[in-house]
Amino acid sequence: GIDLSVGTAMTFSAVMTGVFIKFAPRVGGGRFHMSLTNISDLFDSMNTDGSIHLVFAIHRQDARGRRILYLNVKDRGDPEATPLTYGSDIIHFPGKGGRMRAVFYGDLLPGDMPPVAGTELFAMRVLWKTGQGGRADALIAHALPPPAQVLGTAHECWDSDGRRTAYYDTFADNDAQDPNEGDVTDAASCGGFGRDDVPEEVVDAAIDPDPELDDLLAEAEADTIDESEADAPDLDPEMR
Repeated sequence: GIDLSVGTAMTFSAVMTGVFIKFAPRVGGGRFHMSLTNISDLFDSMNTDGSIHLVFAIHRQDARGRRILYLNVKDRGDPEATPLTYGSDIIHFPGKGGRMRAVFYGDLLPGDMPPVAGTELFAMRVLWKTGQGGRADALIAHALPPPAQVLGTAHECWDSDGRRTAYYDTFADNDAQDPNEGDVTDAASCGGFGRDDVPEEVVDAAIDPDPELDDLLAEAEADTIDESEADAPDLDPEMR
């Protein structure tokens, strides 16, 4: 386990805790937590509450995976704001490319912008091939209060130099600064990938997990570490 804490023998606050399951040096899986609340209490610099969770698998040479979660992140200067929650699944295939799925959940749009005030969800899927290019497909939706509804989708492709080759969105205010151009359905213009639309079911679920990452985390035994285990400081308080 790991526990980075600041304090005295009588009082202490854990900044980072976690568990690493070691198969070999620098090989295995684990789960680490960082407390933004404790960092703010100790150092008075971030002024933020919430936590960051990292679940990872680094047991294979051909695929590295990580799941990143920002949970109930909130600015202390705005106590009435909706907490922001973010999650992403990332798989990197060294020398070949990668894949990411991400979901943001919170008050993401100005109050006068969406048709219904409340909480929004932004979800995105990204695919890329090293030296060839890639694509991103996204949607934004009103999530709460119900009923949920998709507000629009966006799609972008780029080449091996990271230059946009195609773009399309369904927003009514699509303008000269971000016009639809190219063909986002043409895999040849999108790193060899066809569209990978975010399913509308994600709006209700508020998650978009990657099954291959689930398998990687299981192989590395990272999925056996529950939240309470990763939260627990493993040092005797009398030793601090």
